[in-house]
Amino acid sequence: MVCTISFNLATDFAQFLPPQFFPSTVIPAGELSHDLHKLTFLELTGSYNTSTMKPLALKPRRAISAYPPRRSESAAQPEDFEHSEVNTEDSPTNSLRESCQIGPMSRLPAELLAQVFEHCLSSDVFPVPASSQAPLLLAHTCSRWRAVALSTPSLWSRLHIIYRDPSLDIPMASDWLRRSGCLPLSISISIDFNEQPAQEILDVVCSHSPRWRHIRFEFRGLYCPPMYSLSLAENNTPLLRAFDFDARDISSANITPIISLLSAAPELREVTWVDDLADTRRLMELPLSRLTLLSITMTHGTLDYLELLDQCYNLEHIRITRPRPGDTRLPREPLVLSKLTSLNIAYDLTAILDSLVLPALKHVRIHSEGQTGRSTGRSIGAGGGVTEGVGSGIWSPVSFLSLVERSSCTIESLWLDTPMTETCLAECLEMTTSSLTKLTVAGVLVTDKLLSSLTCSPVSPLLSVPSSSHPSSSGSSPLCPSLQEISLNTRISSSPGILLQMAQSRLIPKPDMENDIFYLRIWDGHKDLQSLVSLREEHCSPSSTCNFKLGVLVPPRNAFSGLSGFPSRLRPRRHLSGKRRTCQSR
Repeated sequence: MVCTISFNLATDFAQFLPPQFFPSTVIPAGELSHDLHKLTFLELTGSYNTSTMKPLALKPRRAISAYPPRRSESAAQPEDFEHSEVNTEDSPTNSLRESCQIGPMSRLPAELLAQVFEHCLSSDVFPVPASSQAPLLLAHTCSRWRAVALSTPSLWSRLHIIYRDPSLDIPMASDWLRRSGCLPLSISISIDFNEQPAQEILDVVCSHSPRWRHIRFEFRGLYCPPMYSLSLAENNTPLLRAFDFDARDISSANITPIISLLSAAPELREVTWVDDLADTRRLMELPLSRLTLLSITMTHGTLDYLELLDQCYNLEHIRITRPRPGDTRLPREPLVLSKLTSLNIAYDLTAILDSLVLPALKHVRIHSEGQTGRSTGRSIGAGGGVTEGVGSGIWSPVSFLSLVERSSCTIESLWLDTPMTETCLAECLEMTTSSLTKLTVAGVLVTDKLLSSLTCSPVSPLLSVPSSSHPSSSGSSPLCPSLQEISLNTRISSSPGILLQMAQSRLIPKPDMENDIFYLRIWDGHKDLQSLVSLREEHCSPSSTCNFKLGVLVPPRNAFSGLSGFPSRLRPRRHLSGKRRTCQSR
């Protein structure tokens, strides 16, 4: 009871903070200038005077605190804030200082103030330290706020390190992580080795390995010989559950420490692996049997996915983007993954599905990460074969449909961002019609035919869906009657009123569903948009429960070009034919 009341009070008091105090935008890592990077370190450690601060603070587009940080972590004294050489006219800390001195926030106990501070943190998994965002901004408002911020470990338990200058980054990372106390840590570190050692910053991070929970390593420029060690962390990661590895131009010898680290992590459950070269042998050395989530993206070569997945019998979520699989035409026994509930796969890899049985599958996303033959316009399918379709480069859902039928799974959410015809889309909806509650479509030209088939009213469907495998499908039953969310992130070429009629039919109360809310997203500029806005206002009046939500999406710049020739949407892949430095070990 006490905890609940405290949390609610902290949430209520957060309203007294100025709006600009809360994180609204994320600073991209690549846009963090060296000056701001240096300033962040100086603010964190408090190892500078106002003469050091001024040249940096007066630069344009820098949201800098009006009051210099403390030179130590002891309680601040009033005289520390008497002299400021920074123009504070537009500084956000002006209103913050008033809040902490004379506003309601000044009467808030330290425990609740700390909870308010937690609401001010960036939503990023790995936030980049910035003087204009919490927690650094919190420490520059007044002495009391600084004391509370520095003594609240939860404000310092997440960090992204862009390693550039050892003299700045190493002390900053050490102080930041020390302030996190005993809490589990989420740390990301980006290092461009350029064939130079960076062992000292890795030792700082590895010294806290007993508290690692989610770790991300982004390594660049590591050819032969081995250039680093993770020995401080090996066999010392009892809490590590998620690990992300993003490698570019890395030799096999420099991947070995990562493999050794993960193999000795008893609680590891999630691995995201991004690499230049597909290497089945190295991936097989991971503790695959313990994983519940696996994400693989590799630029070059081929990968034997079935051999890999055969060891992942506890897998619940998988994302496969690249590379292409080996020869899938070889006869194999179907591989059963009984716990897999979520599948995210590039559309030109779906031939893998012919060898899988996924009885627990509920969530499917098939997206356009494929390669299109430049000369013929035909889609290069899994295994290097050519996928024939109704038109050039069009995806055929045959493998997906056979997977659903073979596995007897109930698909609840379906996301299709792939070049396909409207008829193929209808086939996917027909196969999942009894269980589908969420649909997202991109890359398909939607017309009256599909919209009429989704209309839950006595309107004869205009779309003829082949139903040889499902004789029960009739011409009068609407597709997917349980749909609660439809996102049409694509062009809709429909007659006036057809889209509105579909939305109205979905708002009819259903006796078997309570608190039924229908959510529709469409591109801006549709001819029925104004009528849909009026429909939303009608169903969201103060006297009634809001059961219709409307989202308006901004069309991409090339939204109306290339829909008839789908391959223009795709991003070409670069395979082994491209120029690339190689390492003898790989």
